[in-house]
Amino acid sequence: MTATMKMKQLWRKAACWTAALLCSGPMSSGAPSFPSSCVSTASSLRPACDACLADTTIYRQSRRTQRLWGGYAYPGNLSTAYEYPDSIALTVPEVHTRSARRLAEYLSTRLETEEDLVRGIYIWIARNIEYSVYADFQSRNVIYNEKEDVQQTLDERNGVCRQYALLFRDLCSRVGIACQTIQGYNRNGEMLLPTPHEWCMAMVDGQWYLFDPTWGAGTMEDYTFTPLLNDRYFMLSSAELLATHMPFDPMWQMCEPPLTYEQFDAGASYAGHRFLSTAEWEKKLAAYLAQDSLARLEGVVERMKHNPGMNKLVENEYLLLYSQISTLKRKQVVDRFNEAQDLWEEAVDLVNSFIRYRKNGFKPVRSRAETLAILSSAATRNNRAAALVDAIQDAPDDCIEKIGRLKQRIDELAVRIEEEKKTLKTEEGS
Repeated sequence: MTATMKMKQLWRKAACWTAALLCSGPMSSGAPSFPSSCVSTASSLRPACDACLADTTIYRQSRRTQRLWGGYAYPGNLSTAYEYPDSIALTVPEVHTRSARRLAEYLSTRLETEEDLVRGIYIWIARNIEYSVYADFQSRNVIYNEKEDVQQTLDERNGVCRQYALLFRDLCSRVGIACQTIQGYNRNGEMLLPTPHEWCMAMVDGQWYLFDPTWGAGTMEDYTFTPLLNDRYFMLSSAELLATHMPFDPMWQMCEPPLTYEQFDAGASYAGHRFLSTAEWEKKLAAYLAQDSLARLEGVVERMKHNPGMNKLVENEYLLLYSQISTLKRKQVVDRFNEAQDLWEEAVDLVNSFIRYRKNGFKPVRSRAETLAILSSAATRNNRAAALVDAIQDAPDDCIEKIGRLKQRIDELAVRIEEEKKTLKTEEGS
């Protein structure tokens, strides 16, 4: 028996004693009693009183809240199948919660399986991060640092769905669990919710599951957030979560054909739609992740455009993504221009150094290879600059003139380099 198994057994035995001693109801046998399997089976832990035993509904508050883990009441609206990882997540010492690295290390040294790890991450986030009802939303066109956002979430202990999802993904990645975030919107019964939403997808034991730690943290009504830790949105299949969560990008539905926005809004089911196998989804996801940011956005916009029935929320997202594409294209043009100009300037410096060396009578004396290398290095940089300029497409109107001038300078320098090579050859022959 491993040390970890012994620790779990001791914890479970202590948990049963705590449950019995704290239970205020009449005992089934008149005295504290414990299931014979409590030492080896996590799901066997139950309070000893009749009143508590009568209510075993997973998602309702019950007298099971009397069980305490390190000062926390074990929530009665959590599944008892995960009592051990939940107890770890609910009792993480404060010193280990101020950085994602330390929090991930704490959980990973106490939870062994991927399922327990992802459970611990979900529960810690849902329990400790409060939803910010009046948060300031940052434009996606602004340069965005996800690492800083994750740290700020841990520092302030609050955020909106994006912060919940980013923190979940960051912690998963630190413990070796593949995770992606998904943007979309929601339906509650027949009502569409008015704001975009963000949730997660993670691979657990070779299968992809969906998670929404934001909705696992509590409820909001009349602009008031009420903390209510729950696991209704923990490790769901696509079919389960897609009943209420609609990705903006149809690809993240993981089915063929995807449900249209209009069908989702009307409450249609996925009957007749085939969900992709793990292998099929892995192939599609790998192709998506291999693209750069611009290619990804262009693909999302194209898929959204061909998925009928956009509502106002989807239309706004489509326009936002289109604006992001324009911003990224401009940034790509500017970055390529600046890189080309830097290379051209380096080439100019090398040519000037060669000219000074030639005018000084090729002193101090160098080998022919060393002398020729100066011009060769200049030519290499100038050619790379030319390739970058030629690769610029769809340049904004205010950039076209600058790009044209740089291209002319690159061409002129190429001619000068060839002239200097001829001069060098002539000097060597005289």
